[in-house]
Amino acid sequence: MNINRMCRIWRKNVERIGLASRLTFKLRDIQLGFDETDADALFPRW
Repeated sequence: MNINRMCRIWRKNVERIGLASRLTFKLRDIQLGFDETDADALFPRW
């Protein structure tokens, strides 16, 4: 399963349980930098 498909599934699950308005999904290569300054959580892909 590729990362884009996994993100779509994660987003649908979050929407299903009613938390979508509390989260921001970003998919990017961390080697390009981390632009967030006030992040509560980061979920890396292994």
